[in-house]
Amino acid sequence: MHSIYLKEVTEMLDIDKIDDYNQEFINLYPDWKPFVTQNNFQEYLKLTEEKKRGIDQTGLKEIYYWFIEDEKIIGSGSIRLNPEIDETIELYGDHIFYQVVPSKRNQGYGTILCHLLLENV
Repeated sequence: MHSIYLKEVTEMLDIDKIDDYNQEFINLYPDWKPFVTQNNFQEYLKLTEEKKRGIDQTGLKEIYYWFIEDEKIIGSGSIRLNPEIDETIELYGDHIFYQVVPSKRNQGYGTILCHLLLENV
């Protein structure tokens, strides 16, 4: 039986799992640049905590999650609580963002991830 769940980014402190997640994308897209790495991990945690509280130029509040199956990160997503506050996000973004690692695509994981994100709104 599989364990599938979301975990807030600030609660996932295992950078090795994050490196494995990044590697899935790099294997398929060699020019892909990870948004969190060993080098910027602490800064990334601080930034995501600030975004959760709306501490940025626009006041946009966004909560970031890792999508986990059997203790392996297989995706990520976020919920924007007030997208209307940022004109660009309101026009081109929306309330929910998510992505699934290439090896798990076209298997229903995106649907599961989206449902889990909606449960956290």
